[in-house]
Amino acid sequence: MNLTTILKPSCVRLPLENKELHTASIVYDVNESLFVFADLSYERPSCYYELGIAQALNKITFIVARQGTTIHQAEGEIHFYNNLIEYEKLVRQALEKL
Repeated sequence: MNLTTILKPSCVRLPLENKELHTASIVYDVNESLFVFADLSYERPSCYYELGIAQALNKITFIVARQGTTIHQAEGEIHFYNNLIEYEKLVRQALEKL
């Protein structure tokens, strides 16, 4: 089965002028999710922020990062991948745990 038939990712670009609205939207989206698959590759602060929200809301989290990524601070097991084939295996592994 192709992963695009299982997952329906979506991205919404929010204006940064209204930080309260932006935060409320993130909290709402995370709260409505069944689980959070967090990729900490490229050390983006927003990913750590959203992971922290998910963990504060006691959501099931599955954390991954590209091999060699410096992990600054994260609670839980981190699964590393080297290529897209390994990444897909990790996505499948995360879904099997649900």
